[in-house]
Amino acid sequence: MTNTMRVTIAKDLFVEDVSCVTDFPYGAVIDLRSDAHLCARPVNERLVKRLRNFFVQFSQIPTDVSAVPAVMEDVLSHVAHHDGEVLVLTDQIVEFRTLCDRNNVETRIFNSTAARLSVVAKHAQTESMSHQAA
Repeated sequence: MTNTMRVTIAKDLFVEDVSCVTDFPYGAVIDLRSDAHLCARPVNERLVKRLRNFFVQFSQIPTDVSAVPAVMEDVLSHVAHHDGEVLVLTDQIVEFRTLCDRNNVETRIFNSTAARLSVVAKHAQTESMSHQAA
């Protein structure tokens, strides 16, 4: 499978990541994450509603990325059917990126605004607690 498409890979997506302010450029979000039984995880309804408000397609394809290569080819084929940039959610980032590399699909890693803000807030809280203890 030879593609000129670009796929962005993320471990998670938050409602705060989808806004005019953060310039959300994706036309589709495909969630490959699954539970132990390969069932789709429950979705964040607020997130799905926000995606729809921005005309972003959302679909779930619970998949084990280390599965049979033919299954993964089907997943990549599904990704290729979307116009524009696609954001793929997976817990198996390294494996999915390797699969994309083998199929000449350009990838990049999504940098979550909400996740960064959460880390900054936790760091500030830790700093505050250490100053209080001193």
